[in-house]
Amino acid sequence: MNIAKNKNKPSFDAIERILNTFPEINANWLLCGRGEMFISEEEKENLVNSIQQEKEKRTTVHAQSDNELFMMILREKDARIEELSRLVGSLEQKLNV
Repeated sequence: MNIAKNKNKPSFDAIERILNTFPEINANWLLCGRGEMFISEEEKENLVNSIQQEKEKRTTVHAQSDNELFMMILREKDARIEELSRLVGSLEQKLNV
């Protein structure tokens, strides 16, 4: 592994995997060498709560986006039905003439 031999710097993905696997590690310490290696229980709890809130927010945004997309599709479908209904009416009038 070239990272261990100081030949390469770790990628963002590698750092993210480390922090996700070991949430007790202080990201500031890992990235900059500042602070304590491990975060306190209070900081850990705050971090977990913050992550949970972000996940809930993203889920809500995703659900809202899905609803908006669904509503747009329904509006397009209704407009197409209206257009086809007018066309059918027009064709029926031509046939009855």
